[in-house]
Amino acid sequence: MANKEPLLLGVDGGATGIRCHEVRCIRADGRDVYQLGAAHAEMSYPRLNGFAPVAADVQRRQLDDDRLQIDAIEAQQGEAWIETTATVIARVAEQCGVRQVRIGIGMPGIKSGDERGIVMINNGPRMPDFLDALTQRLQDTGVELVQPIRRIGDDGAYCGIGEAHAEGGLFRDIQNGYYIGGGTGLAECLLIDGNIVPMSGRRCTVPTAWELISPLRVTYEKLISAASMNAVYQALANEADGASQRFPEQDALNGDPIARSWLQMAATLWAHLIAQRLVHFCSEAATKVQFDRVVIGQRAGQLFNDAHYRALFAEPIETTLAHILKQRADKQSMPALLDYLDGDRLRDGLLVASNLRAAPAIGAAVDAMRDPSE
Repeated sequence: MANKEPLLLGVDGGATGIRCHEVRCIRADGRDVYQLGAAHAEMSYPRLNGFAPVAADVQRRQLDDDRLQIDAIEAQQGEAWIETTATVIARVAEQCGVRQVRIGIGMPGIKSGDERGIVMINNGPRMPDFLDALTQRLQDTGVELVQPIRRIGDDGAYCGIGEAHAEGGLFRDIQNGYYIGGGTGLAECLLIDGNIVPMSGRRCTVPTAWELISPLRVTYEKLISAASMNAVYQALANEADGASQRFPEQDALNGDPIARSWLQMAATLWAHLIAQRLVHFCSEAATKVQFDRVVIGQRAGQLFNDAHYRALFAEPIETTLAHILKQRADKQSMPALLDYLDGDRLRDGLLVASNLRAAPAIGAAVDAMRDPSE
C-alpha cells in the first residue's frame, strides 16, 4: 500500500541542473536532526539553441530600474527550467509512492521582493513567475502540495541551514561561521550569533562572489568555482571544447606543469577571496565578527579534503591565506586578524571541508518545515 504521509522534499537548483531529495526529520539529543532519505532524482536543464544569459551588468541595471526585459528565448529557457524542476519532484514522489508533498526549494540568483521569482541570475534565465508556474506544473503531474511553496530560498543560505541542522553539519557546534561552496558556481552564507545570514539579495551590502571582481579582472566565480576551474584548465591546455573532460587536480598529480600552475593560481584566488571576507567582517565598516570556522563545501570541499591532492590544493590555500592575513593585520592595523593564526600558520580548525554534498537540499527542507512567521 502506498505511503499516505506527506513527503518532505528538498530541492536544490543550480546553474546547469536540479536535484530533489527525500529528507527525513528525526529527534536526537533533544533537537530535530535532518537526514537524507533513499529517494532522489536529478536532471540537467535542456539548453535552447540561441539562449545566452543576459550580461550581469545589464541585469543589474534593469533590476535597479525595476524594468526587466525578458525576450522570447529567455522566457522559453525559463519554461524549460520550470518543467525540469517539476519533473524531478514528480519522480521522487513516484519513487516514494506518495502524491502529497511538502517542498522547500533553493535556487541561485537574486529573488523578487515576494521571493517567488528570480530577477537576476548569472548563468541562466530570469523567471519572475517561477513559483506560480511551478505550482501549476506540479498540479498537472498529479503532485499535491500540502502547503504552498512559500519562497525560493537562497542557495547559499540553504547550504548554511543544512550545515546547521544535518547530521555531521559543520555549523551545528559554533556561533559564527562563513560558508563558501564551489560547484557550478559559488555559494556563500554567514552564521552570526547562531543565525544564518544570506549573502545575496537586494538588501545585502557585500558583493556576492559571482559579482565580485578578482585581481585577474574577472569574477571569482568565473575562475574558481569547480566548473570554472575545470573550464579554465581545459582552455589553458588547448582543449577548450571540453571533449576530453580533463581535470586539473588529476593531471597535476601526474606532473602536468600547466595543471600544477593553474591549481596553484586557483588556490591563491581561493585564499584571496576568503581573506577578503575575513578582513571585511573584522573591519569598522562591518559589524565586527570573529569567525569560529570557515567551511569549504560542495565539489571544492571534496577537493580540499582529498588527501591525494592536499599538497597541490589545500596546503597552498592554507599557506597563502595565513600569509595574506598576517600582511593585512600589519598593514591595515587589524590585530584581530592575528586571532586566525598560530604563528605563521592558520590556527587549527579554522578552515575545514564539508562532506555534506546535499546541504542545500537539506536546508531547503528545513525551511519548508518552519513556521511561516520565522
